Amino acid sequence: MTQILHSRSGHKEWFAVLGFVFLLLFSGCNSENDLPDAPAFSGVATGADTLVEYPADETFNTFGAEEVLRISDRDTPDILGEPDRIGVSANGDILIFDSSIASIHHFNQFGEFLNRIGRSGDGPGEFSKEGRLHVLDNELFIFDRLNAKIEHFNLDEKPPDHIQTIPLKLIGEDSNSPFNMIGVDNNYYWLIYRRIYEDPGSKPETEHFITRMSRKDHAISDSGLITLPPAPVMYENIDGRFFAYPTPYRPNPISAVIDEGELIIGRSDEFEFLRFNPDRETRIATRIEIDPIPLTRDDKQNIAGYADRIMGLVDDHMPDHRPPVIEQIIPTEKNAFWAGYEQPDSEYARWLHITDSGEIDREVLLPLSFTPHIYEGGQFYGRSEGEDGFDVISVFKLTPSI
Repeated sequence: MTQILHSRSGHKEWFAVLGFVFLLLFSGCNSENDLPDAPAFSGVATGADTLVEYPADETFNTFGAEEVLRISDRDTPDILGEPDRIGVSANGDILIFDSSIASIHHFNQFGEFLNRIGRSGDGPGEFSKEGRLHVLDNELFIFDRLNAKIEHFNLDEKPPDHIQTIPLKLIGEDSNSPFNMIGVDNNYYWLIYRRIYEDPGSKPETEHFITRMSRKDHAISDSGLITLPPAPVMYENIDGRFFAYPTPYRPNPISAVIDEGELIIGRSDEFEFLRFNPDRETRIATRIEIDPIPLTRDDKQNIAGYADRIMGLVDDHMPDHRPPVIEQIIPTEKNAFWAGYEQPDSEYARWLHITDSGEIDREVLLPLSFTPHIYEGGQFYGRSEGEDGFDVISVFKLTPSI
């Protein structure tokens, strides 16, 4: 049964025990060099006007999912190396950013190859292997963190036409740098900037915050809208100088922008999401109790990505569980979104659909081997593991449950 709790009417004690520090920046400044101070809160839901909470065993209108399309290496003249991000245009074309070649595979809605867009480089229409793809109607945008720019293409042209290169600025007194782009709409580019505090002889601290840049004049109107939940780090001390590394199996912040410029913020250790509108300053939180995923002995022993010299540090910070929430927020129609989590001892992830009022109205089980990137027309588009172990692109269509 749903409980709707109002945080400003008697539930302050509940919010006090929530899990991690969350900062909200309510910016009244328009200067690119003036970053406002932010009040600190504990927990994503803290400060919400409304909390919609469900018990762990709550069930919702359940749908099935059927794979209706698969794109693999045999469907493109290139090897589908590392498909990192997928977008769908207004006419149903499928665009896949491949970080192995820093280029985009362009297919029609039937999975037939059309062309490649862009190439590796730092010139106009080029980008690095760390590009981030976004599609709005028939416009294509590639955020390039390494080259601090956005590349803009027109998909109505055949082949797609490069429109412009948009340089990204450092902002604030600390020269905060662009780190990611979480979305684009008709008015704004929604960006994550990174701020690093580092004094000699002290441990460096990193903070990520969301801001927005006008599509009209490329001015950053709000230096800080909301600060993301922190991710745990561990430190190595080399001759009095500290180096930071992510802790093993750490919870990470999750963020997205949906219709009407509303931001969705969460973290991967709890199924708890805050909906924040920076213009109306409304905050709605949704929460359901879920279990973490126990780590096996193999999980702990076979962890990769760390240098041999810090494996002792890694062992010291090894948890017994890993975060269950999948690090994707999938916007849908009518200002809603999907969010998912792994279930212990299951080959399927449970995905829940959260409405604009913060309520959950439906659910679907998707294979753990499938990571959805986008939802369009009742279908999930994402990356799967093929039978040969290589990545393929899959499309799953929702079907009524029998």
